[in-house]
Amino acid sequence: LRLFKPDFAPTEGMSVLAQGSLMVYPPRGQLQFVVEQLIPDGVGQYFLALEQLKQKLLQEGLFEVARKRPLPFFPRRVGVVTSREGAVWHDISTTLERRNPCVQLVLSPSPVQGPQATRGLIRALTILARANVEVVILARGGGSWEDLIAFNSEPLVRFLATYPLPVIAAIGHETDLSLVDQVADRRAPTPTAAAELVAPERDQLLRELNTIQGRMRQALAQRSQRQREILDSLSQRPCFLEPQRLFLEPRRFLDKLQNALREALRGRAEWERERWRQLESRLQPLQLLGKVQLQREQLRNLEARLRTALPRSLEMKRAELHEQRQMLQTLSPQRVLERGYALCLDDRGQLVTSVAGRKGHDQLEIRLADGRIQCVVEQVFSQSEDSSRD
Repeated sequence: LRLFKPDFAPTEGMSVLAQGSLMVYPPRGQLQFVVEQLIPDGVGQYFLALEQLKQKLLQEGLFEVARKRPLPFFPRRVGVVTSREGAVWHDISTTLERRNPCVQLVLSPSPVQGPQATRGLIRALTILARANVEVVILARGGGSWEDLIAFNSEPLVRFLATYPLPVIAAIGHETDLSLVDQVADRRAPTPTAAAELVAPERDQLLRELNTIQGRMRQALAQRSQRQREILDSLSQRPCFLEPQRLFLEPRRFLDKLQNALREALRGRAEWERERWRQLESRLQPLQLLGKVQLQREQLRNLEARLRTALPRSLEMKRAELHEQRQMLQTLSPQRVLERGYALCLDDRGQLVTSVAGRKGHDQLEIRLADGRIQCVVEQVFSQSEDSSRD
C-alpha cells in the first residue's frame, strides 16, 4: 500500500473506501495498490472527517471575509471550469449570451467527480490563470454527497486560497455548501446565478447609465444656477456699478509718487552739479601743478633711501649666510670623523649604537674620515663585563 495523504485524520479501526489502481510485479510476487482517493466508509464518518478538515482550514484563516476579493464590474473575458458534457456549461453560456453578449467565455473543461476530479480541476484552473481572463466560474450541477467529494478536497481548497484571480463557486444545489464555496471569493446558489453575478444585464446597464446621465444633467443645471446667482450678486456690488471708483484711490497714490519722484530727481541733479563744481575747483592748473611737484620730490627721496638701504641689507644677509655655513660645517659628520671618531654600520647599513643584539661572526662596517673597514665580530663584551674583568 503506497502512502496517501487524505483530507481527514484516519484513526485505528476506521472503515474507509479507497480508490486507486493495482500494480503487480510478477518476478517478486509483489502486489501494490496506489491510492488516489480515500474517504471514510459511511456518511457519518465522512462528515466527521469533513468537519475536522473544515475546522483546520478555518483556524488557518482560509475562509476569512477579509481575504476575499471583489469581482470586476464589467469583465471582458470570463473563464469557466466545469464538465464539457454537462448542462452547466450550456446554462452559463446561454445566460451570458442573453444578458451581455459582449462577454467572451473561455471554457477549461475538467471532470467534476471521481478520483481524477481534484487533479483535473487544479489543472483546468492553472490553464485559466494564464489565459488572460478576469474572473473564473467554478461550477457543477447537483448530486449526492459522493459526487461533491472533489470540491471538499484539501488540495483544491488550498489551491483556490492562493489563486491569482477572483473565483465564483457554484457547486451543486443551493442547499449544498462545500469547502470550495467557502474559500471562493463569491458563492452562487446555481451556475445560472453565477453567470448573472459575473456580468450585469445589458438593459440594466443602459438603465443605470440613463439614471447617471440624468443625475449629471441635474447636477450641472443646479451648479449653473448657483453660478448664475453668484454672478448676479457680484454684478450688484458698487465696484461694478461704478467701476471708475475702483481707480480713484490708486490714481491719487500714483500722483503722489510722481511728485515725490520729481522732487527726488531735482534734488539729485542739484547735488551732482555741486559735486562737479567742487571737482572742477580741485582740478585748477596751479593746484594740479603744485601737487605734481610735491609727488615728484617725494619720489626722489624714496629713491635715495632705497639706494642707501639696499647694499646695507645685502651685506647683512651675506654675513648671516656665512655664519650659517660655518655652523653647518662644524656640525658635519665628516668633521666629527676627522676628530678621531668612527661610525659602525651593520650588514643592512643601519647604525650600530649598542652591543645588544650583536654576536660572533656578524659583518660590520667601520666608517672613518678617510675610508671604510669591513670586519667580522669575534666576541661581544658588554660594559658590565668589561668592568668585572678589570
